[in-house]
Amino acid sequence: MVRLPALASVLTLTLIVSLAPPVAAQGAPPATAGKTSAADADPVVGRVNGDTVRRSDVMREAESLPPQFAQVPMEALWPLLLDRVIDRKLIAAAARKDGLAKDPEYQARMKDLEDRVLEQTFLQKRMEKQVTEAAMQKRYVAMVAEMKPVTRIHARHILVKTRDEAVDILRDLAKGGDFAAIAKQKSQDGSAKAGGDLGWLTKDQVVGGFGDAAFAMKKGETSKAPVQTEFGWHIIRIDDIQDDYKPSYDEKRGEIQEALSQEVEAAERARLRSGVKVERLTPDGSAPLPDRPGAIGR
Repeated sequence: MVRLPALASVLTLTLIVSLAPPVAAQGAPPATAGKTSAADADPVVGRVNGDTVRRSDVMREAESLPPQFAQVPMEALWPLLLDRVIDRKLIAAAARKDGLAKDPEYQARMKDLEDRVLEQTFLQKRMEKQVTEAAMQKRYVAMVAEMKPVTRIHARHILVKTRDEAVDILRDLAKGGDFAAIAKQKSQDGSAKAGGDLGWLTKDQVVGGFGDAAFAMKKGETSKAPVQTEFGWHIIRIDDIQDDYKPSYDEKRGEIQEALSQEVEAAERARLRSGVKVERLTPDGSAPLPDRPGAIGR
């Protein structure tokens, strides 16, 4: 299926948003889009020949945008999103007038779409019931009980391209230069704005040469020589060390939620296949596919 119109829409969104004037806040649509009251949480925000467009229609359109639009204020996106919903209603009305609702291809695609939405909704409902806060905390307790404490460091660094630059910075530090101030001025990575602060790190989170040097240092120590990695030359400072670190629940919550969700989905698929006869054929339908290892429902 040709996807050029969708790509063109994204490019148009990108251009319009890039040219849009700054806005003060995110979240609510502009006042001209309709006022929301406690009595009407989903107000009418447009009409097409009497057919209403509600705020929820536009917000669903926003959910279909690529991830790069997640931080764009709704005020900047609202007019174009509303127009896209309006255009869709106009085209859908024209399609119905042409009798396309009876077209076999349309009906097959609608059946497939219905199946997909029902699948997603079914699994989501199961996850909501089973992937609870209590279940996630229980999994965390079991996970942490099996973990061995590790050492982590709170580190800063200054990253430059050449060894000579790094040596000059070490000289400045030896004369009493402020590490964070020099990092803001001279470091060449994203941590520069934070004074070179890399936050808390375990050894498996950093590249080999950096980790070997940093984890051999003491609290408050600055590396005595530049450390080379694939990214350039580092000067490292250790602000703090924790020898018995285990990740907190908040740090692991997202990972646990994802794991439990996958387990619920797999269990539901296995349960539904159990005791059901399933046929799997080759693309031309002429022969059965070999069973997958551990497959259910054959």
